[in-house]
Amino acid sequence: MPTHLVVGAGAIGTPLVRRLAERGDTVRVATRRGTAITGAAPFTLDAKDAAALTNAAHGVDTIVVCSNPPYPAWGVEWPAITTALIETASTTGAGIVLMGNLYGHGPVSEPMTEHTPLASAGGRAGCVPTAGSGSWPRPTGASGPSRCARATTSGPVPGATPTSAATSSGRSSRAAPPTRSAT
Repeated sequence: MPTHLVVGAGAIGTPLVRRLAERGDTVRVATRRGTAITGAAPFTLDAKDAAALTNAAHGVDTIVVCSNPPYPAWGVEWPAITTALIETASTTGAGIVLMGNLYGHGPVSEPMTEHTPLASAGGRAGCVPTAGSGSWPRPTGASGPSRCARATTSGPVPGATPTSAATSSGRSSRAAPPTRSAT
């Protein structure tokens, strides 16, 4: 059975952990408080901490990101979380599933597809502030003054590099099993 690390235990993470465990998958759940959910091994960590995230992710097939920092912190939190996730996936060979939202698309009048353009009306919805030490660069081709950078739905993640650690099976070799929190 597959092994998953679910990061976050809120409105999406908690029921996901339960469903994965109910179907027989091996599940770990990582939260800042070490939230215990029946059927999952709890880990206490900050998702921005690549070393802690990597420790929790050793041996997993998939890291499912269900965390959601407070909106005012997105500009600092998401780049740091994304950087830690990229490092962790590169080190462990785990795949990443990132829970998201549709804010960046703004109002639409037809069914949405992967080709629906980003068209947020502004404000917090659909953009990540670029001010601050952990800011993302503006997308290539962006012009004019802006206080935010829109996330992209395709293409590389800023700072991501392909990993060469994968074996012929598509999985990287594994280190020692992770150490769980005592909470």
